[in-house]
This record gives sequence, structure tokens and C-alpha cells, in this order.
Amino acid sequence: MKNLTILTGQIALLLITSCGFAQEPRAFYKGCLATSITGGPSTAIFSTRTDDGKKVHTERVNGVIDPLIMEYGITDKIGAGFSWGGENYNLNANKFYKADMPTGNEYMTASTKYFTLDGSYHPFVTKRIDVSLFGAAGYFKVQGSCYQFTESSYCSPPKELFNYTGKGAVVRAGVRSRVYFSKRFGVMAMAYGFNGLVKEKRKANSVSDEINNSGYFTSVLGGGLEFGLCFRIFKQKGVIQEAKKVKVRKEKEEKDSDKVPLIRVIWD
Repeated sequence: MKNLTILTGQIALLLITSCGFAQEPRAFYKGCLATSITGGPSTAIFSTRTDDGKKVHTERVNGVIDPLIMEYGITDKIGAGFSWGGENYNLNANKFYKADMPTGNEYMTASTKYFTLDGSYHPFVTKRIDVSLFGAAGYFKVQGSCYQFTESSYCSPPKELFNYTGKGAVVRAGVRSRVYFSKRFGVMAMAYGFNGLVKEKRKANSVSDEINNSGYFTSVLGGGLEFGLCFRIFKQKGVIQEAKKVKVRKEKEEKDSDKVPLIRVIWD
């Protein structure tokens, strides 16, 4: 009877563990804090409109992005955090903002900056792999300038000929995948899409009879890929305790099984 009890306990333990009821190590869990620094290529459709809503120019441009991402596990499936980063694109200021720059000075590096609050859902999580879907919304900024470079620019800063600064909002969504090669460190890949809209503060026109090329709206619709490193802190609660309980239980069962054999042969 005692042997039957031990055997039944071993089978029950195996079934509970295989069904996932025991606390096991996970790549994402309640209470973890995951951070990552990534970078990669992006592409976007830049569109500009005048202060009264008239379309100026639309063009697809390519750039690069480098964000910082922080995410906290509210539950084993739901996460919350923030993203902070930006992208760089090369634009022709004459086409997008009617800047009327001389040839050779019409190009500007338009830098986008964003800070968003993120929410995520993690449908697939194993001991090493964490795949999640995320959505985000927050602050968005587009800024760029055109400069005049001369021989004296090597000794003094170049002269700024034109600048644009617009502020607004952005929404972002995508999928992230983290693969951990240790308890703390791993690699991350992400595919995302975004849509941002900013408005420049209208500037006073120094010449009354000229067109005021300020107050422009800029919309940026795009997406990209990111790759980088990730880091995780805060231990998963219950894993160590559960492992100790399983170890003690197994040792006790092995000790009991040594005392009384499962199969007893009796000779008459």
C-alpha cells in the first residue's frame, strides 16, 4: 500500500509539472524590468502642409533610429513602460518648407524625437524567448536646419540660414522578440510602424509682402526594424522556492522508495 502511495505521488508530480502548474523560469514575468538599446533602418512618408492646410510636398525618405525601451511586468502577460528615441532623415528644405535656400544649402537633417508610454501583451513566453505585441502614444518633435558652410566655417560655427521646429503627438505599434542567452542578458529584434503629426509655431514675417513660410504641419508615416541588446533585472518570485520544494519532495520519495521496494517477490 505504501509503495502504491509513493508511485501515485510521483505520477501526480510529473503531471503537475508537465501541465505548467508549478512555477517555472520565464523570459517575461510579473515584476521583471526589461530594458533594451536598439537601432536599425527606417523608412517614412514625409508630408508637409501650410498653416492653412494646403499640401506642399510628399516624399518617401529613409533614415535610422536608436531608441531606449523600458518595460515592467504588471502580470505574466501584460507589461507597461516607455520608449524614448528618435530618427534622422535628410530632406530638401526648398521642397518641403519652401525655404528658398541657395543651391548647395537646401538640404537639412530632420531629426525626430519621441517619448511614448507603452503597453504590451506577451502571448508567447518560454524560459529563454519572449514575444510581445505593443502599442504606444506620446510626444513627438521634428527639428531641422539649413546652414551655410564657408572656408571660415572650419574656425567658427556655420551660419544658420533656415530652421524648422514642430511639436505634436505620435502613435506606435509593433512586435518585439527577446531571446536571453543568460539570466540577465539577451538580444532583441523589433518591427514597428508609427504615425506622427507636428505643427510649427508661426513666426513673424520680416517682410510684409513676402510669403510667410512658417507655421507648417509635418506628418510622418513610417516603420522600420530594430536590433540590439536587452537586459533584465528583478528575480522571478517563487521559482527558487518551488525548486527547493521539488528537490526536497524528490529526495524524500527516493529515500522512501529505497526502504521499501516497489516490487516484492515472495518464494513459498
